[in-house]
Amino acid sequence: MESGSDNYIYSDAVKNELWSVIPKDGAIIGSIGCGYATTEACLMNSEREVHGIDISIEAIEIASKRLTSARVISVDNRKPFAENSLDGLILPDVLEHIPLAWEYSKMVKPGAGLL
Repeated sequence: MESGSDNYIYSDAVKNELWSVIPKDGAIIGSIGCGYATTEACLMNSEREVHGIDISIEAIEIASKRLTSARVISVDNRKPFAENSLDGLILPDVLEHIPLAWEYSKMVKPGAGLL
């Protein structure tokens, strides 16, 4: 399935290149720009909590069926997850769209990873 929203094409393909950087012991993972959450859904199969956010209502409707939680946020929301609340944070295909993406590192527990 591929679809577009706001001139962005959302793919429903698993991003296999992320597997090597996802913390193996991370129980709570966040995903900023999760889209349809196809890759993130694979993490759900390993009994993790996975929370996704995206600006697309259409994408979140699908992601909400695949993840622990999924919600729509506004493009200016700089604190979509609580500080020090995540074991890992996935930012697939969004860094180039978020000028201050480094601010999201505050949501990850010390010693955890940004993906």
